[in-house]
Amino acid sequence: MAGEFADMLPFAWRGVHYPVTRIAISLAHDLVEHKYWGVNGARVEDTGIAAVRITAVIPIANSIFPGKKEKWEAGALYPNALRAFIIDFGKRETGYVQHPELGEIACKPERLEFELAGERQDCTEIHASWVETLDEEFVHRIRVSEHSDMELAIGDLEKSGESLKKLVPLLPQFEYDLESLGRALTAPVDMISTLQYRSAGFVNRIIYQAHRLEVAINRATVDPRSRYTQLRPFGTDLKFLNPQRPPKAPQSQALTWAATESIQQIKASAFAMRNKMLAANGVGLYTVPVDMTLGGVIPELPDNTSVALVIRMNPNLMRSPIVPKGSVVRYPLPA
Repeated sequence: MAGEFADMLPFAWRGVHYPVTRIAISLAHDLVEHKYWGVNGARVEDTGIAAVRITAVIPIANSIFPGKKEKWEAGALYPNALRAFIIDFGKRETGYVQHPELGEIACKPERLEFELAGERQDCTEIHASWVETLDEEFVHRIRVSEHSDMELAIGDLEKSGESLKKLVPLLPQFEYDLESLGRALTAPVDMISTLQYRSAGFVNRIIYQAHRLEVAINRATVDPRSRYTQLRPFGTDLKFLNPQRPPKAPQSQALTWAATESIQQIKASAFAMRNKMLAANGVGLYTVPVDMTLGGVIPELPDNTSVALVIRMNPNLMRSPIVPKGSVVRYPLPA
């Protein structure tokens, strides 16, 4: 490889380097189409992102030579490297594909094809494909996101709004609604910064507002006239609740259980997010010694540093394929 490609990570499968002339990644969404009789078109629901698919074209020819970062042996690709690749590809275990730009991705081998032709002796091309996997043996590398749990719970709570409107004319009005605060948390949660306590303040506001909404729902299901009864004389305990307070009507419980469950999930996720923010390890700084690509910067950072997290913490890196000399790259310090 020449030019900027020469500074990227070498392509590798299961830790073994191979030459590559083309490598492609396919990213798609899992979409479900809800169709109705007599209605044109469909309501499309996004159920998530499909597994990433990687395809690569690997030349097997003894007449080519490795780049400055590649470690495969020139003159030994055919038939030695070809046979070794076929054996490794035939294993069912999960392995890592090292993408030149994105780094290592846990994958299952999907398909391999190559052809031997009489007019092209001592060489061939391998067309191989892999599918990203989330096997149990690699789940420990995945960072759990409480923000995703909260986002789902907020969505469920918004959907239950119509049922709540049957109980009271209007829901409590706040300066920010829960959905707006949830979106405001995206950056603080995804980026480790020195403002953990300020970010935790956003979480406290969500907990407070979720609690107020829960109290309002509980009050709306009880007759106001039965809510308070008497105030004992001064110097004695105050008794606010009626001992004969009527239980919630079954129809009220049916209208509020979904919203109450969503609120409890929001509060649980918020507590976990706040604890995680306050326990953050901090940010490290790396000064780039020479002009290089992002693929050359990542190996210089601590092991298992997430490429996606580095990009979120340094959005200016996406302005150019080259990280200039002297640039300061922020990265999360390991635990």
